[in-house]
Amino acid sequence: MSEETGYLKEITSPSTVKRVLRFEIPRDRIEKRINEAIEKIRKEIKVDGFRKGKVPRELAEARYADTARREALEAAIQDAYGEVLEKESLRPVTPASLTDVDFEDGRPLTFTVEIEVMPEVNIEKYKGLRVKRVERKVEDKDVDAEVENLRERLSTSSSVDREAAEGDIVAIDYWRVDADGNEIAGSKVEGFPFQLGKQSVLKEFEEGLLGARKGDRREISVTYPDDFEQKEIRGKTVKFGVEVSDVKNKVLPDLTDEFAARVGADSLLDLRLKVRDGIQRMYDDDARSKMKGALMQAIIEANPFEVPDVMIEASLDAMMEMYAEGAEPEGEEAKQRLEELRRKMRPAAVNIVKEQFIIDEVAKREGITVDEADIENMIAAHAERVNAPVDQVREWAVKSGELKRWRRGILADKVTDLLLDSADVYD
Repeated sequence: MSEETGYLKEITSPSTVKRVLRFEIPRDRIEKRINEAIEKIRKEIKVDGFRKGKVPRELAEARYADTARREALEAAIQDAYGEVLEKESLRPVTPASLTDVDFEDGRPLTFTVEIEVMPEVNIEKYKGLRVKRVERKVEDKDVDAEVENLRERLSTSSSVDREAAEGDIVAIDYWRVDADGNEIAGSKVEGFPFQLGKQSVLKEFEEGLLGARKGDRREISVTYPDDFEQKEIRGKTVKFGVEVSDVKNKVLPDLTDEFAARVGADSLLDLRLKVRDGIQRMYDDDARSKMKGALMQAIIEANPFEVPDVMIEASLDAMMEMYAEGAEPEGEEAKQRLEELRRKMRPAAVNIVKEQFIIDEVAKREGITVDEADIENMIAAHAERVNAPVDQVREWAVKSGELKRWRRGILADKVTDLLLDSADVYD
């Protein structure tokens, strides 16, 4: 036990990011604190028949001994723990876990504190790393596909009095039927639209409604695969009643200079050039992102270090929340699938946490910071995307915590830009 840390009896390190602190405080020190606590209580309480501050100590002790004892122990534990954190330069990332508290039968106060601490990150090399070039060139089919997407967005549709054909938009009411062909109560869905040939619904519906007209009623049987998500209908055949409420013919605009003008281009050729440039920028950004990821992975592999479990679990929580979109899993099987997915995602979560520490370490070494101009540019860009006032976006970003995430993202971009710009890129 060192003089500097006072009552620290032992400190052990089960891992590089875990510390177990064992304390021992002499009993007379704690009893002194208890007496001081009782005296403080005596001066503050009001008891009938006595003026404030004049309550007999014996009465105060009889009524408030347990309170004084609890307050004295809590204060002694907190003071000793805080002293050790400062003297040992420990940076905990979790609240202290207090165990094995003992102050009985004339013994000194002993207790154990377990914490996870910030890891020591010592990166040997991060500049000049080798990374394979990633690139992708735009092909004519990419441009064609994007132009078709634009045509789809500007398409029109109108109801037709004929049989539904591939490409038509069909609106249907459908419901489940029992073995006798009767509608099952509560199963009806009305006005559900989909486009024939887009494979956006079960193939039995696609095939069963080709050639149907408005007002037609049909019965469609669907046999679900053995691995279907809903366990109760796996491998079963379910019958649906269907009524066509509308058939619409979808009309795409012709590829002309007039169409190009509608989407902000001078001509059809100008539109295709702009589309090509936009896709290439997207491909280039994706390639740069992949090379940055490869460099970060190389640093992680070359500089092994542990990270706190609590940070890994927080990263996993965020990943699982995005996957599940906040929905609670239903049924034991669904919960088991999510648990297995969480287990498989753990290595990725570990790397995400390690990347955060590496980014902070490189930023510190290189003097990379995020200034207010960076933040204002981000706010302005977001305001333009959502067509909202800058002040409103700034207020939302602060309140929602998005501003903090933006700051982390900007710092990460600056650091990974440095890594890539200094890398040895080979073909």
